[in-house]
Parts: sequence; C-alpha cells; structure tokens
Amino acid sequence: MALERFKFSPLPNPPETYEPQYFRQFLRTLEIYFSQLDSLTPNQAKSYRADEFFGGTFNGGTLAISGNAGVGTSTQFGTGTGVLGMANATTVPTTNPTGGGVLYIQAGALKYRGSSGTVTTIAPA
Repeated sequence: MALERFKFSPLPNPPETYEPQYFRQFLRTLEIYFSQLDSLTPNQAKSYRADEFFGGTFNGGTLAISGNAGVGTSTQFGTGTGVLGMANATTVPTTNPTGGGVLYIQAGALKYRGSSGTVTTIAPA
C-alpha cells in the first residue's frame, strides 16, 4: 500500500571524498523518512488504496467480513461468531434523515428512526 500524497525527503548530494558528517546527514534523512512511514499518528492523506483487505473481502461497494463486525465496539458480540455487534449510541439521533433511516441502539434496545421522524423499537433490551 502506498500513501498517495507522501513525499520522500531529498537526500543530500554526496561529496567527492568520504566525509563522516555527510554520512551522518544521509543516515538521519533515512531515519526521518522511515519513521514517517512507520508512524501511527494521523497524516494528511486524502485517500488510501489497498491491494489486500485482511479479515474479509472488498469488491466495489460490497464489504464481506469473515468474523465479527462492530459498530462502536470491538467486544460486544455475546460470544457469537459471524455477528454484528453495536454499542449504545453515544448521541441518539434527534433530526430526521433525508431519504432513508438510522439504525441505532439505545439502552440496549434496537431502534430505527425513519425520514418521517417515527422511532420504532425493533427489539427491546
């Protein structure tokens, strides 16, 4: 996977003869470059392109996950496998979605809010 907007650091031009200072500069530039590649902090890339997706498949607009999928959680699966786990909504929707609906969990109950504003409890807690 390549970062599309990542730029490498220009390397210093080598001197005619060996110089320790140049060699230190060269190594420091490489260290900075690789530390940027290894960094876990957010970067300013607008998009990422992956050649492989581990844990499932992605084909166009379809995502297939082998294992569990979590929305707001990585642990709430009730010991199931191949299940969707959802955490309680941290903010319950208060406005109506346009041309669709919102599925969410409130106090453990599965709820749906449609574009007309009707909130339906699909399954109690």
